[in-house]
Amino acid sequence: MSDQEISLTKLREIIKDELANVNEVVDHKSINSVVGVASKLLAAVEGFKEKAPPAAINAVTPHLGELEKVLENMLSSPGSYIPVQKKEPKMVSLKAVKGSQKESAMPQIPNLQAQYVKAMADKKGVKVKPVATGYEATDPRGQSTTFKSRAELIKYLNGY
Repeated sequence: MSDQEISLTKLREIIKDELANVNEVVDHKSINSVVGVASKLLAAVEGFKEKAPPAAINAVTPHLGELEKVLENMLSSPGSYIPVQKKEPKMVSLKAVKGSQKESAMPQIPNLQAQYVKAMADKKGVKVKPVATGYEATDPRGQSTTFKSRAELIKYLNGY
């Protein structure tokens, strides 16, 4: 896949086109064909039942009942007997361009975590500083605790 720039307007247009295709176009020609063939076969079965000798009718009666049900179903909902041709979805790849407005609109998760830690520490009166082994938090009483990861520090601040 090549890296192509795409505008937000173009992306919206593609999404709108894809959503419009969710309700696939009905293939009237195929539906008409199914109805025509099913009605002719049903008429032939009824004609057979009227004109055939009783022994022939008795021989096929168990099978004709099921066939008539299927043919009547084809007449009442012929669209369910037409295969739906699915359109291949368009593949789009989005990539932020460095220094663009798009990139600044999506804050990075590590930055959010750092801002969260700072806000929580300020709110609780805890001083946090990075150390070689992770983070050191000093509570308002002066007691220091070292954490190996930012996640552990966040858990501590949430429970403090």
